[in-house]
Amino acid sequence: MSKTVKQTFRKFWNIKPAVKNETGLVEAEILIYGYIVAYKWWDEDEDITSKELDQELKALGDVDLLNVRINSGGGDIFEAQAMYSMLKRHPAIKHVYIDGLAASAASVVAMAGDKIIMPIGSMMMIHNPVTLAWGDENEMRKTAEMLAKVRDTIIAVYKTKTTKTEDEIKKMMDAETWMTANDAIELGFADEIENDEPVETVQNGKIIVINGIEHDLSRYKNVPQFINKPNLTVAASVNVPGLAYEKEEKIMDLKELKEKYPEIYDEVFNLGVMAERERMKAIDELSIPGYDDIVNKAKYETGITAEKLAVELIKAEKQRGKDFLEQRKQDVESSKVNNVDGVAAPIESEDEEEKIVNKVVEGANTKRGRMNK
Repeated sequence: MSKTVKQTFRKFWNIKPAVKNETGLVEAEILIYGYIVAYKWWDEDEDITSKELDQELKALGDVDLLNVRINSGGGDIFEAQAMYSMLKRHPAIKHVYIDGLAASAASVVAMAGDKIIMPIGSMMMIHNPVTLAWGDENEMRKTAEMLAKVRDTIIAVYKTKTTKTEDEIKKMMDAETWMTANDAIELGFADEIENDEPVETVQNGKIIVINGIEHDLSRYKNVPQFINKPNLTVAASVNVPGLAYEKEEKIMDLKELKEKYPEIYDEVFNLGVMAERERMKAIDELSIPGYDDIVNKAKYETGITAEKLAVELIKAEKQRGKDFLEQRKQDVESSKVNNVDGVAAPIESEDEEEKIVNKVVEGANTKRGRMNK
């Protein structure tokens, strides 16, 4: 059985060409290491789209055995469902290896495997789908109904693997359930434990590096104790029978990593620097005049992403418009101009919102020097 892959290259999305193995089968390997997205703001190597997977699968040609290796904290559920469908339709035998983490949407992709293998120390997590919503109670109700339907489609995917009932799976998703390799096999989400080589984990707060891949777990509410406390082993923290022999292998903190493996530490540090530079670049491209206080707070205090900043800018611009209209209303009332015919009709809220969104997009596109497709 092949061993857990250790990440030794910068590209997080990779496909190995098809070759004949010792049994004569044509075998290929896909690495899905990173965040699953619908599209890329830039050409980030660490993000993965279903379009890329489709292109690479077609380029493989005829394959008898497809090894899919996953180390992902999740991402866009619709992209993950598309990936699941692509892999499921592929005629090859699919062996899925969880090379560290298959959380959220990534767990859906994993279900495409005819066999799912998890090394000691790897984790799988399932939870309810989430989204950002903005609008009145009717829009919120529609969003809630949409999320319920998405949850049902995810449950349907899990049921192709596990014998758990729909209600049991729903309760697991409600609780944001994290599973060790033993847990996943017992609950029917995996088939086999790979004992060749345990997963290597380094953690700093809610940022965890598993087998060389960095995952931000801050958006999850029920992160296991062994991740929150870097000096605990998997066996000690989750109390799984059969894993007691792991107690001699502790999870290193950053100080120990820097002392024992300075090259890996430097690479992780540089990845963090690069990510912060990209975040600042995205914010600079997105910012519009008149909101320096909000932009500077995002840059140097809150550390939010460009996408979240865009939402704040839109809200601020909309509030500015409301304040202006309210002031104009007060001015009109005080001047008694309402007694005069021919006053212009108020601006419709949808038109006003569209103008606000267009202003943010125009500002980003002007700085980028190109239009979004």
